[in-house]
Amino acid sequence: MKKSLLGLLSCLFVNANIHAQSNTTNIDEINANLKSTEIVYTQKNQAIVNQSKITSALPGCDSITTTYSSNNGLAGAMFDVIADSNLVINGIYTNLSVASGVFEIYYKYGSRVFYLQDPTAWTLLGSASVVSAGIDMPTFIPIAMNITMNAGDTVAFYVTNTNGGSSGLKYTNGVGSGTLYIDNGALKIFEGNGITYPFNSLFADRVWNGTINYCTNTTGINNLKNNNITIYPNPASDYLKFTFENNNLKTLIIKSLDGKKMFDAININTSDYIFKRNGLAKGIYFYQIYSNDIEVAKGKFILN
Repeated sequence: MKKSLLGLLSCLFVNANIHAQSNTTNIDEINANLKSTEIVYTQKNQAIVNQSKITSALPGCDSITTTYSSNNGLAGAMFDVIADSNLVINGIYTNLSVASGVFEIYYKYGSRVFYLQDPTAWTLLGSASVVSAGIDMPTFIPIAMNITMNAGDTVAFYVTNTNGGSSGLKYTNGVGSGTLYIDNGALKIFEGNGITYPFNSLFADRVWNGTINYCTNTTGINNLKNNNITIYPNPASDYLKFTFENNNLKTLIIKSLDGKKMFDAININTSDYIFKRNGLAKGIYFYQIYSNDIEVAKGKFILN
């Protein structure tokens, strides 16, 4: 009997750690379970802006980060961004309160105001299984994005865990929903709302914790130069086939969103080249192709 009880307790402990990184309960999670529909947190905390950046591999691309200094959390968060210049948003990192889970990203052109609980106004970009990099650490959400914004445009985002509960994201108490939190000269991010899944209880004055990658060249992360070079399939699972227009010697370089070189192949002398995944994690990657030290193609692909 004693061995059985110990075994049961061990299973429960392991199962709990699969779903949560910390047994610290967020105040918004407690209030969400009280079935409130709109709660404004009375303690106003202007979060410290974390200026660290996750830079992109392509010229003309950069990132903007709010903060990863969290003190609250819920299943999801909604917030607005406004473009200061023409750009394309191509990736999002965020701060997770669970060790793993399925996450979704929704967006809409225009502000989230008046549409916080109206799912018909939002477009689902996709869903993905995500493993956390740790609390208060950037975790990439491997969902394809190609959101084009002209200077002055507003786009709203809703990033959320889909487990049906109240846990998923970590965020920070702000000073007022709709207050400008950070502006780096290319993109503005505003304070928004915490929200339970899906489109349910709201908590105002919350600073989404995360990083947005973007390209200020208006062609974004599509193939900026292709010279009759194609890749297939995209998204991919196990391999990518690069097809070249000629057999000139070429070099292929693959980088992650933060600019780290993940793979290279030199002296490719065939019209078709098969790139095998080789253990690369799910996510968005950039490729660059050179011939005689001249860049002839670059673009992106997604590994599922």
